[in-house]
Amino acid sequence: MPHYKSGPGYTILNSFYFSALCSLVNELERENIPYLFVGGAAFQLRTADILGGQGVADIKGMGLEALLRLTGDIDLDTQSDFGQMTYFFNMLTHQSPFNAELRGEKLVKLTKKKANPKNEDDVLFVNFSMGPDDFKGLSDHHEVRMRTAEDVFVRKGNERLQAKVPTLAYCLATKLMRMEEKDKVDVYF
Repeated sequence: MPHYKSGPGYTILNSFYFSALCSLVNELERENIPYLFVGGAAFQLRTADILGGQGVADIKGMGLEALLRLTGDIDLDTQSDFGQMTYFFNMLTHQSPFNAELRGEKLVKLTKKKANPKNEDDVLFVNFSMGPDDFKGLSDHHEVRMRTAEDVFVRKGNERLQAKVPTLAYCLATKLMRMEEKDKVDVYF
């Protein structure tokens, strides 16, 4: 999956980033698109789910700042096609507080509708895949990874998020196969 990084980096403690995750999930569910978050977002959500008692505790006061690595984007794995994802991002623009601008075959730029275009904190890129051919290393496992995805529950203030992420085994396997510096941080936190 190609990657493009946004501005300074985010954690789920950032309101813009958390709101983007919530909006993506709401629209994915509405459009009935099988999905899961992967990469840094998946690790952050899984960590918050475990330490926050599956959404019982508010993540704002838990001291997660020391545990969550900044991520520059949202990596989204889907079972879809390009037409379905184009429609999905058009509907996201229509039904959420975000503008979604297609920037490539598998890259979308999200901005707040009332954002300052020069403020990098108001820009987030979503790298999305549409099937097993978009993955290196674990492409043979795409169907199983999608089928065995687990729900995580995270609460931030009044916002509650229920999202799908790979099993912990697949999260770890992906990170161990890549072993970039950021992957080591995720695995060894």
